[in-house]
Amino acid sequence: MRFYVVAKKILRVAQDDSKTPRKQGRTVCALALLVYETRAVLSGDGNEFNAKCPTPTDGISLIQKKGMIIIVKKWLIGIAALVFWVAVWQVIGMCIAQEVLFPLPSAVVSALLRLAATPKFRNAVGMSMLRILTGYVLGMTAGTALAAVTARWKAADAIISPLLRTIRAVPVASFIILLLIWISATQLPAVSVFLMITPLAWDNVSEGIRRTDVRLVEVAKVFHLGRRRELLRVRVPSVMPYFITAATSGLGLAWKSGIAAEVISLPVMSIGKELRDAKIYIETPEVFAWTVVVVVLSLVLEKLFKLAAARLGRRYNTDTQV
Repeated sequence: MRFYVVAKKILRVAQDDSKTPRKQGRTVCALALLVYETRAVLSGDGNEFNAKCPTPTDGISLIQKKGMIIIVKKWLIGIAALVFWVAVWQVIGMCIAQEVLFPLPSAVVSALLRLAATPKFRNAVGMSMLRILTGYVLGMTAGTALAAVTARWKAADAIISPLLRTIRAVPVASFIILLLIWISATQLPAVSVFLMITPLAWDNVSEGIRRTDVRLVEVAKVFHLGRRRELLRVRVPSVMPYFITAATSGLGLAWKSGIAAEVISLPVMSIGKELRDAKIYIETPEVFAWTVVVVVLSLVLEKLFKLAAARLGRRYNTDTQV
């Protein structure tokens, strides 16, 4: 068990005001185990004390089964909701009965399959993903670094914070139009995503740094962990949930701002350019098809990130509900 979890358990056990002899006995047992666990962490040999206080194990398999049932129910509810809205889409399209204004789902699927078979589709999707993800990664990195700097030095916070808050308040379209004056259309989507993500990451990570439990830091100092171990085993796990929240919410914002920048700047081989061309030539099914592509890519990347975030949370022993 890592130091972050051990320290939180020590604080929780120390605050336990249980009065019954049975609970007092379990508290003493827990404290004894935490001493061994802490020694194992400080030794750095990777061997941890695996003993446990006696706990009832009945019903674990039942809980696992209930968890599976809940997951299956969520999937079924999601599928049912998708079917419902597709049916609503079908009804609206049949009532309007004009493909130029509102195409049927079948027409959109047909257009999507037709586009997917062309090299233009693969090139546009690949280049758009590259531009958007480049700006996203750079924005998350810059925002996290700026959060550490502003949390460490008040002078840096006084200088940087107003700028980041101003950037966050400016509409995306205004930034895109201004950036078109200074940079090329190919670079614009990545730069616009970078400017949108950096303040978001900075704000969330700064909040995580401010909310780091001082008692955990004190426990780390009592055990003389040193700055490096204190950073990796106390501060990083404390900030990690806020970082993951920023990264997850930032994915959707990155796709919105990136595609909007492509629609305005029209870089070669981009989803935004294809959307604009389909609109100019009044190919409404293709407009819907490209929109579906953007939504699906955003959802898939968000799902992949959640899986990666769950593994990262387990590595740092933090609860990452994303």
